[in-house]
Amino acid sequence: MRRTLMLILTPLALLSCAEVTTPGQLTVSWWMQGLSCQEAGVERVEAALYAFDDVEPSARLERACEGSGLALEGVQPGDYSLILRGFDAEGCWVFEGREEAVVIEAREEALVQNLTFTPRSPPLRVSWGLDASGCAAQGVDQVRVEINEEERWHEQFFLCQGGARTIGFQPHRAALTITLQGLDMRGNIITRAEGRYEAAVFEASSCLEVIEIELPLCVEGECRAGA
Repeated sequence: MRRTLMLILTPLALLSCAEVTTPGQLTVSWWMQGLSCQEAGVERVEAALYAFDDVEPSARLERACEGSGLALEGVQPGDYSLILRGFDAEGCWVFEGREEAVVIEAREEALVQNLTFTPRSPPLRVSWGLDASGCAAQGVDQVRVEINEEERWHEQFFLCQGGARTIGFQPHRAALTITLQGLDMRGNIITRAEGRYEAAVFEASSCLEVIEIELPLCVEGECRAGA
């Protein structure tokens, strides 16, 4: 009796596993601000799906930028974030689009339609020129970084030592103002620096991983810089 029961259950178990692991498909279309691939200077497009906290993509497709869509086939069911990248003729990452909630179901086609595909700017790395001894000599405990770009505003605080930090802000290829304030342990402003940077600084930086901004905090008072 036990042998007969096993013969009946095994095919059912195999069928159940096949249903769970059957892949799905993701079809993506994008909108490039009314531009064609040629007009935007995008030669290749890469679509990559990332599971939560994964560094490597679970699925990836790269092809020539033709039209405004692509399909990722054979994707395992799950929840993903989609990153769409556009590369120019020199291999520089110049356009990007993101969708944070993509659900792939077995044997189903998921759709991401008219994903906004916009010019990409690398993040900013701001240097204020003080090492640990310089921070201590001036009595600077923290550095406040303030960024103003048209109607966008961003603020972050960092410990002074180290002298440089990458900011959680990506410029939109527009002019911006960066203000640094050196604060003592009570939050009082000891030193300050400000720089005005025109859009051309970011338009010429497509191939960089980060945009380096040097804005040294003055030994005394206020200093200015810009480009």
